[in-house]
Amino acid sequence: MLELRDIGKSYEGNPLLENVSLQIGECETVCLLGPSGSGKSTLLRIAAGLESPDRGEVLWNGETITRMPVHLRGFGLMFQDYALFPHLDVGENVAFGLRMKKLPRDRIQNEVREALARVNLAHYEHRRVAELSGGEQQRVALARALAPRPGLLMLDEPLGALDRALREELIEEIRRVLKSMRTPSLYVTHDQEEAFAVAARVAILHGGRIVQVGSPEELVARPASVWVAKFLGLGNILPGRVRSGRPLRIETSLGEFPAESPERLPAIGKEGWILLRPGGGAFTRRTTGAQKGIRGVVRESIRREEGYRVLLVDDSSREIACSSAEPFPEEEQLVWIPAKGTWLVE
Repeated sequence: MLELRDIGKSYEGNPLLENVSLQIGECETVCLLGPSGSGKSTLLRIAAGLESPDRGEVLWNGETITRMPVHLRGFGLMFQDYALFPHLDVGENVAFGLRMKKLPRDRIQNEVREALARVNLAHYEHRRVAELSGGEQQRVALARALAPRPGLLMLDEPLGALDRALREELIEEIRRVLKSMRTPSLYVTHDQEEAFAVAARVAILHGGRIVQVGSPEELVARPASVWVAKFLGLGNILPGRVRSGRPLRIETSLGEFPAESPERLPAIGKEGWILLRPGGGAFTRRTTGAQKGIRGVVRESIRREEGYRVLLVDDSSREIACSSAEPFPEEEQLVWIPAKGTWLVE
């Protein structure tokens, strides 16, 4: 098990990481998710031994390895730029780490073939690196990282240089490989979709701190703050005031809504923010006249993979986003009925 304990790091007097703690359990994949400059890659490099923290400890199976050289940690590394050796063929690239361990020749050949088969590159052993596509080169880099059977695999923005279609294909590939290998992994990305597809737990970094850790389902259902909700693109965040605590109800300019709180119940009268969520069958046309909810006019109806993103404008000119299985023409009069809200901690 990897443990990062109270890690701190500064550059030229400016703090980049402050008191960051995180654990990765046996067979677990954890993703570091956050915007550029949040300290994700620096934290991975500290865990790998490529950089030293100013404060804190790195532990592996309970033993401190903070000052241990990178080549003695037995971790596998995979980066965005592949870092393949152009003068070596595919098999020799994958064998590089195995030769560093001075394994027997026949053992190296078997491990190389097995690693390439695992990433769907069987029979690519004697191909030149220059002959490969970007996706194939990324698979070779993954095979090279996995071939020595590392105690921990670290991936730093591994798909950042690929186009969307290829990235989606390789997300599935990486998820399958990590699941079959059962190798604990630390995965760095700024892409929410990538993080949620690959990792069992996601740690969100902001301003050099981990602001929330949880499964993808937990993060979406109970974001810990306004910033997390906005970063995850959840939308519909409104100022509100607590009207009652049991059950929790929040008063807003659009009406009063039932809500839940990820932490202890806020005090009655407390001002803050509510994340409104649509319920099933969110849209009905205004002509029904019988249902209560937020009335608005369609501003946009945008096609997405899972359906449509519909943007309403209410009577106060406030924009409200919602998903729909069908498109709606602009200027259509609609009613949006939210099921509940989430009280957000600022």
